Formats: sequence, structure tokens, C-alpha cells
Amino acid sequence: MAQTTVQRPAAVRFGSVKFEAGPTLMALVNIGALRNVQVAESWEELKVESDNAGVLVRGVKNQQVAIKADWLEWDLESFDILRGALDEYTVTPAVLVNVVDEAIVLNDTDFTRFANKEGDGDECANIVVTTALAGATVRNTDYVIGVDSAGYTCIARIPGGLFGDGDTALVDYDYTPNASKNITSGGNIVINPQVIVLTNTNTAGKTLKITMYLARTAEGLTLPFPDDEADDAMTVAINLLAEIDPTRAVGDRLYEIIDEQSTV
Repeated sequence: MAQTTVQRPAAVRFGSVKFEAGPTLMALVNIGALRNVQVAESWEELKVESDNAGVLVRGVKNQQVAIKADWLEWDLESFDILRGALDEYTVTPAVLVNVVDEAIVLNDTDFTRFANKEGDGDECANIVVTTALAGATVRNTDYVIGVDSAGYTCIARIPGGLFGDGDTALVDYDYTPNASKNITSGGNIVINPQVIVLTNTNTAGKTLKITMYLARTAEGLTLPFPDDEADDAMTVAINLLAEIDPTRAVGDRLYEIIDEQSTV
């Protein structure tokens, strides 16, 4: 026999999270497919006792959050972010590629990515944008170009220009992909902190978002290559530790949780 009824149905959570990391909230990168994402808070008990009046102070110290996951999309560019520039990350360029009349649909004034990106994350070169109906267009009058946090060149229409909502831009550009991504390690002693954002989105489009302000990698690299006959991919352990950020206000130094799901 049931002992109670569900009190807050929206507080029953389903699904995993999008895992983003970066040096600031404005420069987050989605690190991709994961398993077993876990957030675990811990602290040491702080207790001051007297000889004759019991406990005078009870609280916590060294409050921190461990963020763990098994990473399926182990990519050196994202790995460099999670490692906080402990290593030296470089790319080896391949041969320049010319793209002609790539069709990009412009929705509202949202930025839309080009299909290809410069290997070093810079803006693609020699960009020319036309429209099938009106022909030539003018940058910063009809459209704007930007580069997102993942290094993709993006385009957005400017209201009042030649592009209407839903129109298609025909884009010519050059880009140089990577022949390889490279990391060398050893000798650096400083790990730069990263902002970590975990976002769970439910079927109604509402989010549960957890932001850790100051996190650093807490263990070295392990690459568990699976057997050739194994029906699974390699997973690389992510082990980060978020600590108090002393530059923030007291009471808001470790993490923030924003829940749009269980609001009633």
C-alpha cells in the first residue's frame, strides 16, 4: 500500500545533462557525449567546543563539489579546456578549402554556423555573402559575422537589410581544417580554473542548471583503450573539483542552481 502521494511531480527528474566548460560564462564549450555524470558536494565539519558550556559553534569548512563523468567524445581541444591550460595545445593545419554558395537559412536574428570551421578557431577567410533574389549584400548592413565559443564562424541577418526572416544566404568562404590536434605536457604547474555548467532540459523545455564557478581538474589522464572485440567505445574519466571562489560574495562562492522545472 502506498504511504503517500507524489507532492511535486515536476521535481522528479529524468535524463542526463549538457556539460559545458570554459574560462568564463561567456566562453563555454559543450564537451559532448557523456555517461554517469555526477555532482557530489562535501565539507569538513567545523565544531568549537567549550569545557563547561557544550558546543559553541557548529558549521562547515572546506566546502567543495566533485564533478565526475565518463567522457565518450575525448577531444584534445575540449580536453585542453578541462585541464585549465596545464598542457600546450597546438594544431597542425591542412590544405586550404574553398566553399562556394553554401546555403544557410537565416532564422530571425539568430546566429547560424557555417558548415565548416577554421582549424584554429578564427573567422573563416574571404567571406562573400549573396542572396539568390537580390545578389550582392553588405556586411554590417545586411548581415553580421561572428565566431562562437566553439570556433565556428556564424552569420545572422540584420533587420531592415536585404534578408528577411527565413531567407537563405549563399556564402562563399575559405577555411583551413586541422591535419591534427596536438598536446604536449610536462613542466607547467598552474591549472587555470574553469566554469562548469550542467544543464538538464525536460520534455517541456524547462531547465535545471547547475553552475560551478571555480573548478579544476583533480586527476591525471587515463586512457582505458577497450579490447578490439569489445562492443563499446573508450570512455575517459572526468574528475573535477569545484572550490570556493573568494572573489564572489559570501553565500555565492561555490555554485548556483536555477530550477525552472519544479516551480509549483
